[in-house]
Parts: sequence; structure tokens; C-alpha cells
Amino acid sequence: MYCRARGLETVMTALSSERASELGGFHLHRLVPLPIVSRNGRCDVRVSAERCIVNLSYKPDLLLTLRRIDVWCIDEIGLISAETFSILDLVLQHVKDNTLPFGGCLVLGTGDMLQLNPSSGRPLWVSPHVLTTFTVIPLKHMVRAAGDGNLMRCLDILRQPFITDENLLEITDLIQENCQFVSTFADVPFNTGTIRLFSRKIAEREEAARLARIVELDESITSVHHTAVDEVTTNLGGVAIWRLATESESLPETIDPVASPMDNSE
Repeated sequence: MYCRARGLETVMTALSSERASELGGFHLHRLVPLPIVSRNGRCDVRVSAERCIVNLSYKPDLLLTLRRIDVWCIDEIGLISAETFSILDLVLQHVKDNTLPFGGCLVLGTGDMLQLNPSSGRPLWVSPHVLTTFTVIPLKHMVRAAGDGNLMRCLDILRQPFITDENLLEITDLIQENCQFVSTFADVPFNTGTIRLFSRKIAEREEAARLARIVELDESITSVHHTAVDEVTTNLGGVAIWRLATESESLPETIDPVASPMDNSE
């Protein structure tokens, strides 16, 4: 917000497509056609950068957008390999005709070196770019888990470089003492605000359909059944573009209660 208030063209991006969508930004590969890996399984930075520049020459709109960007905000920057980061640097220097790092763009990144590393390549944290051109600001205090001492302890254990048997026993005890286990989601009380997490889309759709049936069959709840056509907007080069949402971006079909259960106590 501060960068945009100063009149700088700012873009939000991430290597995770869903995270980029949540931030209202773009997947990194959508902005820059970065190669994933070479045929021999290794990434030649200079050759890959040249191929990326050639690909950009066929996309004048994207090339113009990259030239206009002043600030890159990259979420979970640690998922990007050191090689990919070097390719991005060379591409931006060429696109912006500027030999400063990243073509003179300001790069703001957030990440945790003790969490997931890149799927291939060297970790970003050993890149010469991070060691020589970045100012690293460590964040030492938890925010989302600040009010839960047990959760903070679990997170501290998981961040250890080596987890001992004693650590495993401690974290298992913490979970058993502070979590309630059920066999299925049907055992979770309905309409309690419980957050449900699923590893697969089909499980998410099945649970949404089950909850919708509960609302539909409950005579004490007045409900309306509707099917929404989901759309999302993206901001590319300062121009808002609306498009139909993909399956991963769409919300499941639901039945929304419009009245609370009737109270006959009066």
C-alpha cells in the first residue's frame, strides 16, 4: 500500500498459485516465463535467461508490463531456488535496460528459511543476491499463534533442525491433550464455526454437499438454493481484468440459511 501510495507500480506474486490468488497477485511463472528445469536435470542460468527473453519477445504486452513494474512483492520467497532468482535478475536487467540488480526494481520478500525449500536447485538463502544485495530483517515474535502457548511450543519443535524422540513425544502429548478427535466430519457439531481442511478437492465437495443437505432438510431453517458463477479480477499493468474463475478458484455450490432456527421459548 505504501509503495502504491508513492506512485510506484507494484505487483504481488508467489510461487504458489493459490497463495498468489489470495494476495490478489500473479503466479511468478505467469509474469515471467521462467524455465522449470533443463533436459539434463540441471539449470543453466544464462541459457535459461536467454530462452526466457526470447519467449518474452513474442509477448509484447507482458514485456511492457514488466518494464513498468517498480516493486516486486514475493510471498514465501524461500520456495524459489537460487538459480531461478538469478534468472529473474538477468531477465529484469535486460527488460528494463538497467544493469542494477533486478533492473533497478525493489524486491520485497517474506519467507522462512526453516520451512519448505525449493523442489529443485539450491536454497535461495545461499544465493549471492541475498548475501550481497538484500537487507534481511528477522521477525522473532509470532503473531497468529501469540495467544496459544501450546501451539507456539509445537511450532518451535517443528522448526528444530533435528527432532528427537523426546520432541516427538512432547508434540504428540500436546496434540492429544488439546485436540478433540472424531471418526468423521459427521461427528462435528453443525454450525459451530469449525474450520474444515481437506487434502483433496473431491472430499471438500462431498462435505459441502452434505452440509447443504442438512440445511435443506432442517425445517427450522429457511434457506435459498442458488448457483453462483464465480469470477475473479486480476490487475495486470494497472488494468483490472475480469474472467471466469477456474475450478480451483471457484467456491463450492452451497445452500445459505437466511433465517436462524426458530425459537419457541417466547
